[in-house]
Amino acid sequence: MHHGGLVSYNPQMVYSDGLISHFDFCNFDEISLVELDNMAKEVGCTRCNIYYYKLNYCAGLELINTDEDVMRFETPVDGNRVVEVYVGCL
Repeated sequence: MHHGGLVSYNPQMVYSDGLISHFDFCNFDEISLVELDNMAKEVGCTRCNIYYYKLNYCAGLELINTDEDVMRFETPVDGNRVVEVYVGCL
């Protein structure tokens, strides 16, 4: 989970600076926006979180609006089963 950085447009949505925290052994059947909120709280992001993720084959970030968006994590996972999640602030 990337956190503490800045989301900007250049012309695609990009994330710069910040820190990276890793969460192992996440179950794709149980992941949701609530779980992302809990993970963000664990790394110190406690207010106004907005989430993005990066698909392996795309350069830009995709906004996470719903639990259905989170459920798509299983599709783009690479051979290492890593999903890059980015936390921004409104």
